[in-house]
Amino acid sequence: MRWLILCLFGLISCKSQHQINLKLTPEVSISAPLPTKAITNAVLIPNVELLLKADEFGNDYLELVPSDKLVFKLQYLREQLPNTADSQYEEVVYVELTPPLTEVHLSGNQLAQVKMTFGRFCYCKGTSGYFRVSQGNLSVVPQGKTLHITAAFQVDGIPQEMDALKVSFHYN
Repeated sequence: MRWLILCLFGLISCKSQHQINLKLTPEVSISAPLPTKAITNAVLIPNVELLLKADEFGNDYLELVPSDKLVFKLQYLREQLPNTADSQYEEVVYVELTPPLTEVHLSGNQLAQVKMTFGRFCYCKGTSGYFRVSQGNLSVVPQGKTLHITAAFQVDGIPQEMDALKVSFHYN
């Protein structure tokens, strides 16, 4: 029994060298006209990178794989209509960042450097899934213990409710 407790203590005390400690509740504001009945979640995911792959039908999908990178994810969930089938609607934006975090300003095709990806999930045939972002701009500005991320973007042929964002993360 003592051996088991020592092993568990040893596993709990291990720490990654690239880990970034973040507060669980970032300050989030989205600068786009969104419906009032919506939920937004923003998170920084340490120690992963984005892989955008295509399946045998040509549909893109994302994988987060272990790495020394950091992924920003902003999720927008529209409140479902009561008593309505298939009314779920979600949009998500991913951006891959490289620690140590430095100031970044990108636009147009440069957004591929941070693998900026937009996801739309709903019962909307032909316009649901993950899409690479190649139009717009992105600004990442670290200031002390705060990280500011702003973007304005458009994905060709895909309707969007979220096309601009402004997020501030406070971390230790």
